[in-house]
Amino acid sequence: LWQAPSGVLHPPVRPLEPEAGSTGERLIVVLGRFFDPVYGHSKKQDALLETWLSLEERGAVDGWRLVMIGGADGRSREYVLGLKRRAIGHRVDLRVNAPRSEVASLLSRASIMWHAAGLGEDPERHPDRFEHFGIAVVEAMAAGVVPVVFGSAGPAEIVGHGRDGLHWHDLSDLASQTAELIADPERRSSMSIAARERALDFGVEAFGRRVDELLEE
Repeated sequence: LWQAPSGVLHPPVRPLEPEAGSTGERLIVVLGRFFDPVYGHSKKQDALLETWLSLEERGAVDGWRLVMIGGADGRSREYVLGLKRRAIGHRVDLRVNAPRSEVASLLSRASIMWHAAGLGEDPERHPDRFEHFGIAVVEAMAAGVVPVVFGSAGPAEIVGHGRDGLHWHDLSDLASQTAELIADPERRSSMSIAARERALDFGVEAFGRRVDELLEE
């Protein structure tokens, strides 16, 4: 627009301070605000919940549980209540407006993260409905959680498919890739190590180096 050279400067992500204790529990976490899809941008927890229920029905997540955690305001109250009603009787826990310490504790114990912002949206008409960067994804990776993300926009740039996480493109793809990851603990372990390393590329020190590079240019 201004006919001037430019560079990308990702926001610095400071890792959460996890609680000491066990890691790599049979736990999938969905981290992000609960936005009712009628307002545009949404983390698509409703679609993720349905995917989980299908995996439960197939017996692909026996011994595992799903936790969705994030903030919400009054506008999305019915959306959250609908999720809670749908989750009754299943291994699903919704934690709304939880403190930061609870988020850190959850990430320190989880094995897999799901992320779905942008699912079913048109990037040309509504780029605002995609994840522009993905701070929550980096926070999870810094804790050693393997991200399984919708393969578009910010998360697709952060996560290296098959190296430090996985990309999916529809809900059946998400289900099959998650089932495969659950069945292969060695692969999860190697991806967890790679995820921690990748998260360093978006840390405070990396941010400082990138600022210096841009100023030198």
